[in-house]
Amino acid sequence: MIDGTRRKCITTLVSGHCALVPGGHDAGGSERELLDLEQARRVVTEQRDKVAAFGISGLFGVRNPDHELKLKELVRSLTGKPVTCGHELASQLDAPRRALTVAFNASLIPYIDELIRAIKLILKERTIHAPLMMVKGDGSLISADTALARPVETILSGPAASVMGAAQLQPHRNAIIADMGNVYDDSIVTTIEEPLHFLIAEKKHHDYYARNPYQGYCAAVVGPKIAKVRAKHAHLYR
Repeated sequence: MIDGTRRKCITTLVSGHCALVPGGHDAGGSERELLDLEQARRVVTEQRDKVAAFGISGLFGVRNPDHELKLKELVRSLTGKPVTCGHELASQLDAPRRALTVAFNASLIPYIDELIRAIKLILKERTIHAPLMMVKGDGSLISADTALARPVETILSGPAASVMGAAQLQPHRNAIIADMGNVYDDSIVTTIEEPLHFLIAEKKHHDYYARNPYQGYCAAVVGPKIAKVRAKHAHLYR
């Protein structure tokens, strides 16, 4: 992380490894502070064996990405690991949200890398020679390399792929398409029973969302779900 993004946001951003490096630009894109490449080198060297990918985001990186790009090149030269910049994922000035997106994107890279490797192995075993494309959340296609660099764009790709596929297969100009996952033979029933063995979670897990609202999963998944429940049952919160 670079520039003036607040330390509180940094420390609650992800449960992994974050660092502030001096540097940055103002709202007009002019350099406000020189980028400290020596400190950046120390940070990257210290973290390179602890993480699978890097994310870089500056307060006004969308106005001038020069420092982000220099750090990206530094990370690549020192680690060879995937690295994403904030200006590559978003163009708005909302620095905290952009930083969250970068952190969430970096955390997804190891998972989609495993998926792509598995798919390529299957294609090789079946002697299928074809470009590997991935579906984005809006139903459009991107290359596997692009998906590996920006996996955050593949969120909700499952439902999107179902609808796009059905739209291509059905013969009608206007149609209602439902994505239904009928994968179980019997109804799913949840029973409420007395606990046989009950273990109290460690203190660090207590009220986790309330204390870590900017953590990648909390911000992208838990937050919207809580907002939906509160809107639907607003009368219970009075």
